[in-house]
This record gives sequence, structure tokens and C-alpha cells, in this order.
Amino acid sequence: MNRHAHAAAAVLFFLSTTAAAPPAGAERLVLRDGLAISAASRGGRTLLRRDAVEDRVVRTGRADAAEDAELGLPGGSAGRWTRVAPDADGWFSGEAVRGGYVAFAAESDAEAIRILHAEGNGVAYVNGEPRAGDPYATGTVRLPIVLRKGINEIVLSAPRGRVRAALEAPEASVYVLAEDATLPDAVEGQTACGVAGVVVVNATTAEKRGRLAAAWEGSPAAATTSEAVVLPPLSARKLPVSLPERPPDAGPARVVVEFLCDDLPGGRSPARPFPVAVRPADATRSETFISLIDGSAQYYSVVPRAKGPGRPGEAPALILSLHGASVEAISQARAYSAKPWAVIVAPTNRRPFGFDWEDWGRMDALEVLTLAVGRFGADPRRVYLTGHSMGGHGTWHLGVTYPGSFAAIAPSAGWISFLTYAGGPPPEARPGTPAEVLRRSAAGSDTLRLVRNLDGLGVYVLHGDTDDNVPVEQARRMRRELAEFHADFAYFEKLGAGHWWGNECVDWPPLMNFVAGRVRPDPNAVRSVRFTTMNPAVSASRDWLSIVQQQRSLLPSKAHARVEGTPPRVVVETENVRRLAIDTSAAAGAAGAVQITADSQPIDPAPPDPRGVVHLLREASGRWTAAGPAGPQEKSPARAGPFKLAFDHRPVLVYGTGGTPEENAWALARARYDSEQFWVRGNGGFDVVADTEAELAALGGRSIVLYGNSTTNRAWGRFLIGTPVDASSGTITMPQRTIDGGDLSLLLVRPRPGEERTMVAAIGGTGIVGMRLTDRMPTFVSGVGIPDFVVIRASMLTEGEPGLEAAGFFGPAWEYSAEDSAVR
Repeated sequence: MNRHAHAAAAVLFFLSTTAAAPPAGAERLVLRDGLAISAASRGGRTLLRRDAVEDRVVRTGRADAAEDAELGLPGGSAGRWTRVAPDADGWFSGEAVRGGYVAFAAESDAEAIRILHAEGNGVAYVNGEPRAGDPYATGTVRLPIVLRKGINEIVLSAPRGRVRAALEAPEASVYVLAEDATLPDAVEGQTACGVAGVVVVNATTAEKRGRLAAAWEGSPAAATTSEAVVLPPLSARKLPVSLPERPPDAGPARVVVEFLCDDLPGGRSPARPFPVAVRPADATRSETFISLIDGSAQYYSVVPRAKGPGRPGEAPALILSLHGASVEAISQARAYSAKPWAVIVAPTNRRPFGFDWEDWGRMDALEVLTLAVGRFGADPRRVYLTGHSMGGHGTWHLGVTYPGSFAAIAPSAGWISFLTYAGGPPPEARPGTPAEVLRRSAAGSDTLRLVRNLDGLGVYVLHGDTDDNVPVEQARRMRRELAEFHADFAYFEKLGAGHWWGNECVDWPPLMNFVAGRVRPDPNAVRSVRFTTMNPAVSASRDWLSIVQQQRSLLPSKAHARVEGTPPRVVVETENVRRLAIDTSAAAGAAGAVQITADSQPIDPAPPDPRGVVHLLREASGRWTAAGPAGPQEKSPARAGPFKLAFDHRPVLVYGTGGTPEENAWALARARYDSEQFWVRGNGGFDVVADTEAELAALGGRSIVLYGNSTTNRAWGRFLIGTPVDASSGTITMPQRTIDGGDLSLLLVRPRPGEERTMVAAIGGTGIVGMRLTDRMPTFVSGVGIPDFVVIRASMLTEGEPGLEAAGFFGPAWEYSAEDSAVR
């Protein structure tokens, strides 16, 4: 008997009853007969974790849950799978599942496709294959799965201590899901409506190629269609489609969406109608756009400028307001009254929980800010940032990261950072170790290391003194920090107020009066610039000064530049800076060469480039010289890593087909899982394609993510040319070092050859065990740092840090950097 047959037999033996899959035509079967194990997982916002169940899946391909079966838990004790029963609504909860898993055995008398509808889970393993969870129990995640003939193992992680699941019959072979649509509001008197995002389910074991079509119900106008897309087998993918224009006098309507595909009966899926609200032009509403991050449809909400007193013809100010956890952007916007002096815009963070306004949440806020300033003709010198709770944290985070973008910031009930609020800082890592490199990769989340960037911005801090969600000490800590250097901040602590005390939490009149009085100075009038960045690829510039390259990656890079004397000269002091750019036309008002002194070194005057910018390079000797800009294949603000930044510029996920059947199946499932996760967490998704020439031919201008290794993925050598760190079957190669074994995983990022902004990421391993080890790497969890490369052995799941073999950042020219890398 082979291992998989033995595992199935074990489940049959220990589970006296199993859940039978719903027969054809049946609508829903709630899974009620479960086994649970608690405290099986221990980790945090890091790649390093210990997990007894994941370890079993990684090494054997299944959890093999069986009643009374024993597992060694992360704390050193032994745990057992025990039978548990749900409540009347199907929820499994309490200490029996907290920090653990719930497993089900689903029996099917033939191979069948069903829809798994799980809630509260971080991940679902279906016969060992990972599928996206629904950690916040939204109820909108429905995923097609295959039930094999016999017993099927479905295992749900329970990170929040509460899960439930059901199996449903699919509505059709391919269909548009009724839930989780992203829709704009139509505006009275306007014909344009924007774009919609809907989820398409492919409940077949074959890929489906086609397009979305959208039309107004009952309208003779032609339908609009989307770009052609490929739906992987057994997938759910959120896709965008432009909406047709509508008559300006039309009332409430419904838009009907279908998936057009030659493989389907009649060439199309069943039609799915969605209601679209119609709002007056002066009403708070939602607008949609296509994101450049992943090509998905996203929305923001806007409170239009109110009619009232104001300077005729004056451009409005813009208030960017960030919502708290679980709050929709439209609800955030509705908390405000309209202002005659400002437009109020609320981005989404990609989801109500999203990314805590970091990572892709931060990118969403910046994308919406850029759109909104142009869309509403706002004055870029009167842009203000505010937010509540998690949005208060986002206000601190974006404020310290992009101080040149705002005239004032105003956090309400905001926490400072994950280090001060979400469990405290992780243990110190020894210098020169892979763990130290890993910790450094998350440095951009440390608000306090960048707090002095707030100098020059107005800051208003608002908090309730009885807040039981975000302790008022978070605000008091920031008041103490600001008091050491800041000349323009106000602090108000509302007595007796908790976390939410009505709309005034965000629309607080003294706060609004404070920000309205601030205007960002004209860069030409700025005589001194002080700026710190953790990563120029995230934030590089303030006023006329740009930090282009670091000496040591993701350590603070600081520059203080000032204009002195007549004729004007620029004096700059730096720390951990390799390349600088100075817009001397703005700084000194000079069109020609300007005298510059860098770190007490006079630099021969050099003419600026056509944009008026002078570029400086610190040579290996420490000497500063005038130089050209960074080359397109060097690290720069346009492209510098680390790993997570590869998931930008509409990345395409490329799975390998050149390995063993088991490795090929893993690669497809792993790529699909990442796209699913980004749907759940980021309201978007990625194209998933095979590593064939036909699929890769038309992918210019997009980042690439490869799954497998150089042996199993045929596209590996095409996109990872000359990589100093590489994976093949059985071996990780590095300069002057190889690491052997089939249980090694690799995460890697490199520049895409021949392009200037896009990147190539690799996710894989030296064998099936190492590949499976990447399944649960928390790439899309905010605050998790991943350097340019990291090598982890499967023993990490039982031993923790000792399983971390290597980690590092590449140098300025993407070369291997011994100084910025560490190997165990």
C-alpha cells in the first residue's frame, strides 16, 4: 500500500463517521464531524514559525488527522487530535481549536467538484493542497475543489479560534459569483460609470480562456468586454471589466455580467446581475479605477466639495482619510460632513482589514492620492492625511514615510507600529546572522525610526483617554517623541472618550481647523531639507533632495542638505547613502553648475542634467564625485527590492511544468494559491500561466514570479540570468557555497532583464518538501519582512530559527553582497 492509500485508510479507521459529499443537485452540506488540535502553531509577523500540522503536510503531503493521534507541539508538549462538535450554526470554537486546526473527512463515491465555503480559517488544506482562507470570516470566499473517490481530508487552520465550513454544489461549470463585487456609484447627469470587479469561478479541472462582458439590463447599448484572461483549473479570480455608458437621465439600474468562453454551452456563463446605485453629483459616493499594481478594479469614496464661502477659482484642498480595521472606505467617507474648502477622499487599504496601510495598503493610498489630486483639481500643497485606529497607524506610517506629500497629518486613536502595539518587538537577533538580516527586512514598519521626518509638517494628535482598543499611551508616546524636536504639533486627549465616540472621532472641528491652516512650502523656497528613508524603492525624495542608493540595504539612510551663501551653494551631510540626487534648479535657483559640498568634501561643479538635477556618487573609497544617474540595471528608486516589491506592475505568476508530476502539480497549486490569497487580502489577483514560450511571449512590462527551480521551471533561465543565488533539484548555490538537500526553500528577487522597473521573483525549493515549505510563507501579511533572498530548511517548522540557512540583500548592481548577507 502506498503512503497516500495508507493515509486514507487511517482516516477511515479513526473516523467512525464521515461527511458524505452533497449529491448532484444538493445545495449545501455543513461539515459538523471534526477533529481538532489546539496550540499547534506558534509564530508572528515573520517567516519563522513552528507548526506541527504544517510540518506533517510539508513532509508527507497530508495532515493525516486521526482521533487520538499525537503530535509534538511547538512548546515541547504533546497534543492530540480530539473529536469536537460545532454549535448550531456550524462554528467550531474555543480552546479546543485556538491556535490550531480542525480536520474533516469528506467521503465521495466518485470524483466530484464541489465548492468549499470555509470561514475564519487562515488556510484550507484539501488533500494536502493549500487553498486560501477567509481569516476575517467575511463569508465571501468560495473555492472549487476536487473530491476524489473515497475519503478526502479537509483541514482548516484556526488562527482566530473560530472556523466553520460547508461543501456546496457549483452553480455551473464557470460562473460569476454573486458576492464580493466591486462596483461604482453612478452619478446623476453623467454617462460614464467606471469599472467593476467581479469574481469568476472555474469549477472545472481545465483552464478556461475568455473575457468578461458587461451590459445594462434592458438597455439596447452594446456590452463592453474585458481583456482576454486565462482561468486556471479549479480557481476563483476577481477580474475587472469596464461598464458601458448609460443615459444621463437613467434611474437606478442593474449591470449584467457574463464570462464569454467558447468552451461553455452557448459560449457564455449564466448572466449575473448587480445593482448599481445612482447618487446626486454632490453626494458622498464611490468611484472605481484600474490599479497599476495588479490590473484589478478598486474603489475609493469621495465627499465632494460643498458649495459655500471660498475664494473664487481657488483649487480645493484634499483630505486623504484612512479607515480603521473592518471599516469600508464608504463608511469612512460618510462619517464626514462636506467642506467648502476641501474634497475628502477615502481609499480602501484594498480591504477593510487589508494590509494595515502598509505594503499594498500603503501603495493603494498613494495610488488613490495621485488619482484624486488630478481628478478633483486639488492643490498639491494643501494635501492633508488623517485616519482613525488602524487608519491612525496608517497616518503615522505614511506621514513619516512620505513627508513631502502632505502639509499636515492628524492621526485619531492611532497605534504607532507593530513593534509598539501588536505584541511588541521580536527577540534581538545576533549581528551577522540570517535572523538579523530577516529582522532588518521589516525595518520600514518601524515608525519611530522615521519620526523626525515629521519635522516641517503640522501634526494634530487626537485620542480618547479611556480607549480600550488602542491604549492612549500610543498617543502619549508620540507626544513625547514630537516634543523633542517638533515646533508645530497639537495634542488633544478627550476625557472619558473610548475608541469610537461618534463621527467627531474623524470629523473633529479643531482638527479640521488645524490642518486647514497648513500649506506645504514651495520647494523653491525650501532652504534646508532633512530626510531619512529605510528603502529608496519605497520612499526616496523630499522637496529637492533624493536618496537614490543605500550603502547598506534597509538600514536608515539619512541626508541633511541646506543652501548657504551667495552665490548659493549646497552643503549636505549623509549617513548610509551611496547615491544622491539634488534638484539644484529648485534648491539654489540656478540653471547651471552649483558648488556642492558632501560630507565636508568639496565636489567639482558639475552641470545638472536636463531636468536640473545633479547626481552624486560615493565611491568605494568614501570620496564623493559628480556622476551620471544610476543605470537601469542598478538598484534605484524605480527598482531595488526587497522580495515583496516584486508583486507590483501587474505580476504574472509562472508555474513550472518541467518537473515530476508531483512538482508540477505543486507549482500550479502554489501559483493559484498566491492569486487566491491576493483576492482575499487585496481585492485583486494575478494572471497564472504555464512556463511555455507561447504564454511568455506577450508579458513585456510586467513583473514575473516563477514557481519551482531551475530544473523544473522552463522559464527560470530566461528571467533569472546570472543570478548569484539559485536553486536546482537538490541544491541551493551561492558564491563560494552550496547548500544541499531536498528540503530547502528559496525566495528570491532580481531585476527583470531588459526592463527598468519590473522584477522577477522566484518561489521554490530543491525538492517537493522544500517547495511545500513555501506554501505558508506570509508574503501578503503586513509587517512581514522578506529580504532579497532567503533560504529556509523544513526543520524550521519544528526548530524555528535554526532552520534559517541564509538571507541577504544584493548590492547596488544586484551583485552578491557578503556584507549584507549571512549564511548559517
